[in-house]
Amino acid sequence: MRFSAIVVLASAWLNTAALAQGAEVRGRVLQADGTAPIPGAEVMIRGGAVRTTSDSAGRFVLRAVPAGAVEIVARQLGYQPAMVQLVVADGETRTLDLTLTPSITTLDLISITATPDPRSIGDVPAAITVADTTAIRQGRTVGLNETLRMMPGVQTASRFGTDDVNIGIRGSASRARQAIRGVALLLDGVPLSEPDGVARTDLVEMLAAQRVEVVRGPVSALYFGSSGGVVNIISQTGLTNPGVAALWQYGAYGFQKYYGSAGTGLYGTRGSLLASGSYTHIDGYRDHSNGGIGRGQLRADYQVASRTQLSVDAELSSMSTVLPGQLTEAQFDANPNAAQPVAVLLNFGRDEDRFRVGTRVQQGLNQSGSTTASAYFYYGGRTFEFRYGGGILNINFHRSQLGAQVNAVHVGGGPLGLVAGVQYDNVFGTDRRWDNDAGSKGDLFDDGRNAAKNLGVFGQAEWQFGRSVTLSAGLRYDEVDFAFESYFAGLIPRQERKYSQWSPRTTLTWRTGSQAMVYASVARGFEVPAFGEISPSPGDTLKQLEPKSLWNYEVGARGLLEKRFLYDVSVFFSDIDNEFVPVDNNGVAGVENAGSSRNFGIELSLLTNVTKWLDVLATYTFSDFRLLEYTPAIRDSTGGFQAVDLSGNLLPAVPQNRVTLGVDVRPVHGLSVGVRVEWQSQMFVDSENSESGTVYFKRTPTSPVIPVAFSAVPARTLVELNAHYQVGVINIFGTIENLFGITYVGNVVANAVNGAFYEAGPGRWVSLGARVGLR
Repeated sequence: MRFSAIVVLASAWLNTAALAQGAEVRGRVLQADGTAPIPGAEVMIRGGAVRTTSDSAGRFVLRAVPAGAVEIVARQLGYQPAMVQLVVADGETRTLDLTLTPSITTLDLISITATPDPRSIGDVPAAITVADTTAIRQGRTVGLNETLRMMPGVQTASRFGTDDVNIGIRGSASRARQAIRGVALLLDGVPLSEPDGVARTDLVEMLAAQRVEVVRGPVSALYFGSSGGVVNIISQTGLTNPGVAALWQYGAYGFQKYYGSAGTGLYGTRGSLLASGSYTHIDGYRDHSNGGIGRGQLRADYQVASRTQLSVDAELSSMSTVLPGQLTEAQFDANPNAAQPVAVLLNFGRDEDRFRVGTRVQQGLNQSGSTTASAYFYYGGRTFEFRYGGGILNINFHRSQLGAQVNAVHVGGGPLGLVAGVQYDNVFGTDRRWDNDAGSKGDLFDDGRNAAKNLGVFGQAEWQFGRSVTLSAGLRYDEVDFAFESYFAGLIPRQERKYSQWSPRTTLTWRTGSQAMVYASVARGFEVPAFGEISPSPGDTLKQLEPKSLWNYEVGARGLLEKRFLYDVSVFFSDIDNEFVPVDNNGVAGVENAGSSRNFGIELSLLTNVTKWLDVLATYTFSDFRLLEYTPAIRDSTGGFQAVDLSGNLLPAVPQNRVTLGVDVRPVHGLSVGVRVEWQSQMFVDSENSESGTVYFKRTPTSPVIPVAFSAVPARTLVELNAHYQVGVINIFGTIENLFGITYVGNVVANAVNGAFYEAGPGRWVSLGARVGLR
């Protein structure tokens, strides 16, 4: 009762304190004949931050429109933009209709925020891809992999059809097993990736996302742990998603998803509030793979002064799932959807609760807004129980994050831009381990605490030579400190490990036209091993792992031709020390260092609007990632270990070639139909690059040697259909994944010592849903 009163009083105070300023412009967006409404059209003030979208009846309201001469612009996919000039006064209300004429759709180079300052992707000298709300909602919106899988240079897989996804950029998926590695995962610009570089998507609800920005290649001058790249998820706000919405979705394998949101602007566009929640459940297409996750999000932002913006947001999640484990080739051939017997016996699974709450503030330091200071502080935590072959793990971690940054686009109004900042991230908490007694806790074998801290300091300068050439140079210093403590008798009481690196980045950009550019860059990347990779438990002996460090040399080009062809080309070469090579010991994932490696890759994409009702997206990725110095010890048929020189071999679990094709058709108003095709070449499952072979392993040191046959994963093609139909305030949608129902390996567990390399992808997966939105 008291909390409700506080909310009401706070709302009343805000209404009183923030009296409406400027004018109000309202009306409808209609088709050219003036009769049919156009929902979802973007309506905005040209050159300003005031914007909204039309509702199901085409209605819109723009509040806090600045007094004076303004240009009102409306645009929607498949129509020519419309513009009306007005002169408005403070307190005035104007009504007008905006009519749009169907035409061939044109593209815009949108703004991206995964950079020091928001700018058009046509001005960012890096390999970048952006997925907007439409692209996000083409799939089931369960996992981040659905949005990223059509992008060049990105490798994704959902392990069991849930949001337990494996995501990699430029080869980092080889190392990933049960979490994201080698990629800096951000939510609204604040890292979800922890100081040891591990990231999970538990707090990410795709239906609450406005867009996803992906930067491929190391950008460690700005972001820590990004030897592969950066994924930045931008959330919806009360302005971009106003009103009340509800979604129901059902599908094969017991799939169910429910989502609801309520959002509103506050005093025009001065602030906004959005609350949302979801629940997803799946029985699983494999045995012993059912689970569910609930999520909640709250986002509020307010312009407390003319140059001061304050944001507060919170996310929480609670999930529980059982895991089927991976299979040998013989098990996969017999029944690809079966669970590994030991996974059922020991009840492999994961139960995890997470939360994060924090605030961000941005302050303009001059009248033009070209110089700003920003800061954030977040506190979070997670409790985690993991049942696996090596025992039962229970952790209770806390996390504190803070960062500050100053950005000057034009220092003194000149051609020099500067950005400088600092970030601190600290994760700490308890780590307890029991024997796994048929899925229940047996004897306690370790009890301790772990901690990891990262301090990063960075700066970047950018100098513009005339109108067409820009030179940027950045430098970041990272220091990561690990601490392991054990209170268990007979184990090591305290151990520490520290890693650090200076990471420079230099880029030269040549703008060959108003919407085209060519760039060349040299950058250093840095990636540390994770908690579990350094030590199996707090009191165990630490492994002698070095951080992965690389120099990346890259050239690329991006441009927009005739407003209809958006192309992106990048070619890169990476010289790597201490590459992380994945190893798997009976379900316990780990890594070991290779001496040196080199990666060569080509990434191409083309998006074109063929007609007003037909769009086509095509991408191609070539990945030649070689281990130049690598001589691991491999068990032979006698049970002993032999050093084997694998220098020159490909990194396992990464296809050399990958092609995607997407076609979207809008045959009639309100209906959209899409086809997605994904093809990838053969993948090796072991570092020996065997087309076929035999793994020899022993269940215990005294047990006999067991031979297990295996083969490389063959090339495969997947086809997906999706359709959306808007009827008033209701959007009906559906997907058919794996249209032809092929049997395939969805995820590879590379270098598994017991020969269990394979996790099946889903068969034909049909899902249907409906979304109702009221504004």
